[in-house]
Amino acid sequence: NISPLLAQENEFVKQQTLDKLIDRILLLDIKNDLGLRVSNEQIREAILEIPNFRNPEGFDTVAYNNFLLRSGFTAMFEAEMREDLSLEQLQTGLLQTTIVTPVELRRIAAIEQETRDIRYATIEYGDFRNGVEVSSEEIQADYNENSGSYISPEKVKLGYIQLSLDDVAQDITVDEEDLVTYFESFRDRYSITERRKVRQILVYSEGEEELAMAESVANQIYDEVINSGMSFDEARNQHDGDEISVEVSDFGFLNQGVLDTEVDEVVFNAEIGALSEPIQTDYGFQLVIVDELTGGVRPELSDVRGEVDTDYRRNEAEKRFFEIYDELAVLTYENPDTLEIASEVLGLDVQQSDYISRAGGSDLLLNNQKILSAAFGDDVLIEGNNSELIEVSTDQIVVIRVIGHQPQRTMSLSEVEDSIREKLLFDKVSDITATRANEIIEKIRQGNDADVVTGEYSVIWTNKDEVSRTDIALDGQILQGVFTAETPAEGESTVTGVPLLSGDYGIVLIRNVNDIDPESLTDEDVADIFTRVMQNNASRAWSNILSDLKADAEIEIFENNLN
Repeated sequence: NISPLLAQENEFVKQQTLDKLIDRILLLDIKNDLGLRVSNEQIREAILEIPNFRNPEGFDTVAYNNFLLRSGFTAMFEAEMREDLSLEQLQTGLLQTTIVTPVELRRIAAIEQETRDIRYATIEYGDFRNGVEVSSEEIQADYNENSGSYISPEKVKLGYIQLSLDDVAQDITVDEEDLVTYFESFRDRYSITERRKVRQILVYSEGEEELAMAESVANQIYDEVINSGMSFDEARNQHDGDEISVEVSDFGFLNQGVLDTEVDEVVFNAEIGALSEPIQTDYGFQLVIVDELTGGVRPELSDVRGEVDTDYRRNEAEKRFFEIYDELAVLTYENPDTLEIASEVLGLDVQQSDYISRAGGSDLLLNNQKILSAAFGDDVLIEGNNSELIEVSTDQIVVIRVIGHQPQRTMSLSEVEDSIREKLLFDKVSDITATRANEIIEKIRQGNDADVVTGEYSVIWTNKDEVSRTDIALDGQILQGVFTAETPAEGESTVTGVPLLSGDYGIVLIRNVNDIDPESLTDEDVADIFTRVMQNNASRAWSNILSDLKADAEIEIFENNLN
């Protein structure tokens, strides 16, 4: 059984996901209607800047290809990137239409810079704490009324075997001869990789009808750069237009293999400073020039022994890791009611968790959502089987089984008695501080002298002038009360009460408001808030746009498909 709270959280997450999907579909329709287009060059530049695909030397082609293979996105990744970038264009374009007037900026700045002269006092929770008792009858009554709130969620205790690549690597023995052989086989990997600094002109063509025109323009640009010394930017400015699109890109230093095969071959065989002839690719004709190169040094084993040793261990560990992986999968499947056999055969310890709920526990590993889903799934929890091998990360595998189960239950009174007592005590004492504070506030509002009134109750005022909205010396709730209190009439004061999280109760007296004349503010005074105000306005505008799109659209949700 799933607890009501968890069911509510799951429903909330499901609804959020559904709302985002609907928003995306509506926005894609608008994007298509507007004809927004993202070029291949923009896609390439975006991918080159993704941190997960970069290393200290630049773009990591191996990491990129491995990601595509692992995620199954080989054919879809760039298409999704194109959609995401086009939606960014749409959002940027729409939000740039939001404006904020100088008058509005000055008014907001004046409000934010306003200060208030105040007096405040606190009715202390601790002054009344010792005189208040909570009876057993009150605790019992609260328990009876709110027993549905005192739920211990369903919990399981897990036995598990963990297999990690790092642990396997520690057991690898390194033989010098094998290390030398490995280094000689992969010497190029330890070279300081040659990288070339590349600039290009792309004459874009979309479809066969533009191909001939693009080729002609590319040849013309080649002649102009070679014979007339025209710069790339000048060539773009001269030839880019409605009929043909010309883009200039500075890629910086690139590793071999980043660019398309036909372009990459030209780049890494080109002389420094020489402009290539037009190269036909899937998206037009490219002219490239290599401005500079770095790297290309081949080291000796002694220069990189530490790195080679680590790589050799990891390489051998990967082989052994997948061997153990396969054996572990077979042993835990063929012996579904125990992990001990796999443990004995493979020499891997069976570890145990504390009892954990569907929300996880204190163990970081066992908070993994894949593990929690398996632990509370029918096959593992109800049928009592070992789980399938769970990939926690690319080099960490876990297999689990349930070795203890505690169903969801209502906790006994003895388990929650202390927490109920503290809750009721807090409520009682807080009511007393609130009552006392409101007595004082009411007497002041009736026109009695504030000092005389607080003297009757042995409460001491603290005076503080020119309190700003960012004053860090005041309690945050007191500060909020200062600026939500009614503005007093000239020569008068207002008083308000502020309940505090501690159980104390604050009394705030506003003696004076120091207004700022919006017209007295300069452009420099409001410059700091311009970006924030624009962002707030843009956020509201974007929310309104999405609301309008939903209101105008015919949306049909198939509830059965959401389960």
